[in-house]
Amino acid sequence: MTFESLTDHEVAVEMFPQNRFAATHHILLATWPDLIVVAPATADVIAQVANGLCPSLLSTVLCATKKKILWAPSMNEGMYTNPAVQKNIEILRAIGHVIAEVGVGEMACKSYGPGRMAEPEEIFDLIVGQLRGHGPLNGKKVVVTAGPCREALDPVRLFPIGRPGRWGLPWRSRRKSGAETLLITGPTALSDPPGIEVVRVETTAQMAAAVEGGFAGADYLVMAAAPADFRPAETSPHKIKKNDKGLTVHLTPAIDILKKISAIRADSQVVVGFSLETEMKSKMRKRSCRRSGLTISW
Repeated sequence: MTFESLTDHEVAVEMFPQNRFAATHHILLATWPDLIVVAPATADVIAQVANGLCPSLLSTVLCATKKKILWAPSMNEGMYTNPAVQKNIEILRAIGHVIAEVGVGEMACKSYGPGRMAEPEEIFDLIVGQLRGHGPLNGKKVVVTAGPCREALDPVRLFPIGRPGRWGLPWRSRRKSGAETLLITGPTALSDPPGIEVVRVETTAQMAAAVEGGFAGADYLVMAAAPADFRPAETSPHKIKKNDKGLTVHLTPAIDILKKISAIRADSQVVVGFSLETEMKSKMRKRSCRRSGLTISW
């Protein structure tokens, strides 16, 4: 029930489930996916498929499919290093299956050695690599910016601009579309998404430099970050001391990344920018498009 609720798909367990037509159930399961992932993959199921045996629904589907299969072995170090198991793994690798490298460490049985299943992040990276080329943006490069920018007044005082990055990070991978993605992000507590290149920056100027460098060979740029509009005109090399007179800070315009990129954008390149406003003058919810450039305000 948990897996069905999370995936909106039936969980297949039996070869011939009761109360439904299931004569070709295993063939349907073998043909519809783009990739089949077996994690954890036991020594038993590896041996079954390597030798063409079909005693269960899982091994039957794996033997019947012509799609890619990714295995994440998980077993006791004695089993994993057994020559017969290694032979079966090599059989699968030789016929084009992808084998995730096992980890080395302590087992549930307290033994130590190779055989631990690869970490979920590592398996996910392999999945992304295998699925590249299946989406409408296959072969395209997308640059995405996310997170805030910070402008320093002195070594300990910063002007943080924008949100934590949750708006930009959902754009980060374009994994399902097949695109190669570069994420340029300001300081954020969110972890780097696996399977894509990530460049971390602090200031708006650093983000501008990174965007300009990444955009040179890109097809799309999605500016979902919050670069600063202004920055301190002067930065103190030391902490500014407290006093009773107050402090006047002079601000100067920061670099306009979208304006700079728009000036060098080729006609074939698509740029998407977002502008956050606090007023609704003349129904602010507007869009403007100039060739392949798009600006959204709300």
